[in-house]
Amino acid sequence: MNEHDIRQLSGHDVKPFSPLLGLSLFLAATAIVGLSERRHVFAMMEPRFSRLLKMSGLAFHKAGRVIDYCGPRAAYYIDQHQAERDMHETLRPLYRHIMTELAPQLAEAPAKRLISTPSHPDQSPISDRSGPG
Repeated sequence: MNEHDIRQLSGHDVKPFSPLLGLSLFLAATAIVGLSERRHVFAMMEPRFSRLLKMSGLAFHKAGRVIDYCGPRAAYYIDQHQAERDMHETLRPLYRHIMTELAPQLAEAPAKRLISTPSHPDQSPISDRSGPG
């Protein structure tokens, strides 16, 4: 990865299926997890993408069997602290840049719960309704 690759990420000329784009998204997710003081991450992905990430130092561990979910996918696990420690040295400048950009945005974001607490004890916090609303 070089400066041209990093500049490409900020422009509009990134190819839709660029491996650099996929890797950058995983670096951003790793940064968000760390900045959120979380540690454990599960992801559904293609086994071949897991192998690509492993070459970059992001070693996901398979946590389930391969299923057909928009193509072949499996559940994978990674420890955020380990991901930061094992990250290839060539990715660290991009990762630090991503962290620098995301930290103030996360600090400004209002604290919101992803799943609300039910207002009634017998009411589920997750709706099983399909469709909008």
